[in-house]
Amino acid sequence: MLFLPSFITYGLSVSLVPAISEAHSKEDYALIQRRLQQTTKVALLSGGISIVILYVFAVPVLTLMYHAPQAAVYLKLMAPFCIFLYFQGPLQAILQALNLAKSAMYNSLIGAVVKLSAIAFLASQPELGMMGAALAICTSMVLVTLLHFISVSRAVGFTIRFRDWTNTGIVTLLSAGVAIMCFRTFVTAEQMLAGTLLSILITVAVYFIALFLFGLLHIKNISRIPIVQSLFRS
Repeated sequence: MLFLPSFITYGLSVSLVPAISEAHSKEDYALIQRRLQQTTKVALLSGGISIVILYVFAVPVLTLMYHAPQAAVYLKLMAPFCIFLYFQGPLQAILQALNLAKSAMYNSLIGAVVKLSAIAFLASQPELGMMGAALAICTSMVLVTLLHFISVSRAVGFTIRFRDWTNTGIVTLLSAGVAIMCFRTFVTAEQMLAGTLLSILITVAVYFIALFLFGLLHIKNISRIPIVQSLFRS
């Protein structure tokens, strides 16, 4: 479930490599910074709504898809950390484009070693069990992403736009509040499928409306989507 929304950042990663590689060969660091900002913004915005949906609707989603509502506790634990997962792919692509594939490999290797060590230690604790394995995976996601951030920052520098991050946090919290209200209002045992779909639809709509209101998303961004472009052409 955590990996489902990553198709957005995966597609972004594919297009990033040639774009940043070309800019790096021309020493156009302004363009590289612009691509970095665009990349982190896409990962941030897609990650915000993913966290809300995976956390608030963990029980009905897992019940409907896998008939495993008992696994919701693990999904709720890992959902807030999935934002790091969505940053990880694009950052790794940027490192490859900057001829730093070795750094990306070392970062991933460190993360894998830490994850396996943490799983061996935490999962062996009787009071943690599977929760320990989930914590170990979260630790690895955070560590690898932070290492990628550090590697990119050392190579070309990186500036965090605190306004965008703060506004995204506010929008995410607002959407989470709407999602909780919808969950309590519409999701019932008798109408679980319809209630869950309606609640998610309302949450996503509120999220995108808030993105426009807070200036995080603009009409020109939507018009660049290939499907939207084809609709206007027709």
